Order: sequence, then structure tokens, then C-alpha cells
Amino acid sequence: MAPSHGENVTRLVTGDRQGEAPLRIHFPSKATVASRGAKLTKKESQQEPSLTVAAAIIQPDTRAKSFICIALDLDAPFPSMPIMSPIVHWMITDLKLSTDREAGGFIPLVAAGEPLMFWAAPEPPPMSGPHRYVFLLWEQPEGMTAETARESLGFQGNIGALARTRWDQEAAESKLGLGKAIAGNYFVV
Repeated sequence: MAPSHGENVTRLVTGDRQGEAPLRIHFPSKATVASRGAKLTKKESQQEPSLTVAAAIIQPDTRAKSFICIALDLDAPFPSMPIMSPIVHWMITDLKLSTDREAGGFIPLVAAGEPLMFWAAPEPPPMSGPHRYVFLLWEQPEGMTAETARESLGFQGNIGALARTRWDQEAAESKLGLGKAIAGNYFVV
């Protein structure tokens, strides 16, 4: 059976794509993904991104909470034949809201530790059509840490390419107790 993208992914990529997304993706190359489906180059998206979230979606009682982000490639190796998809490109827990506020009402998310899965830069194969790279953000469940997330997902040691491939996002969300994502965005390379 094929792995499931889950409802959060489906809702993001098939929903209304107009206007700004509540999650922005910023790369050191100065490329910023503010709208769903923005086009980036491989070069622009090589280094690990940072994230900002719309202040309007943050409830006052969540200011002290942590967040988790998962980034997926939905189209590997080819959009017409995504037999390796989805592939996890990044997973980071323990993101905190910065005390700074960016112009335009967005708040930076600051990592309190190392990613659970380090950033894997987009590398669609030659002759492939564009790939969609989806980022989803959840409020981190009470008591979850990088270590408890690792245990819940059954990870031991370094997480290699095989563990990232044909990722069952729906099962991962269930194991982590995530529920509905609070924000998301995606870009195309």
C-alpha cells in the first residue's frame, strides 16, 4: 500500500492558493516563499531555511509553546510517477516564537536544538517536472521533545535516505499526536 500524505498535505496543496500563506519560508539566498506554490531554483533552496509565522494565527496562550515543522517532497522521482514520495526533506521540533516581530505581522520561529532530520536540499532529477516542497507547522504536543518524537517514530541513530523515502505522513502525525496543522506553505523547484 502506498504511504499517505494525510489530510493536512491534501488541504494545503488543493486549497485556496490566493494571497499570502500563514507560514513563510526564508532561505539564506534571500529567497522567501510568502505565497503558496512560489517557484524557486535549486540554487536558491540549497541551505536550511528559517520560518516565520503570521502573528494573526498565534493565540495568546501559545506564545510560550513549542512548534514542530515537517517538510516533504510530494513528487519524487517524477510528478507523473511519484513512487518514492513523499520524501521528508526536514523535520524540526522545539521551535519557539521569537520576541521580535518582522514587518508585515510575521514572527520568526527560532530552533531550540538540532533538527530531528537535517535539511535535504531539493534535487529533482534531470528531465523531471517541477516538484512540490510542502512545509507544515503544528503546535508541539505537551511533553514532546526531539527525543520523544524520535522514539515515537522508531528512529535510532542517524536518519538516512531510506527512512525519509515513501514517508507515511498520516501515520507520523498520528504517532506524534499532531492533529490539524496550524500553518503551511509550499514552493516548487
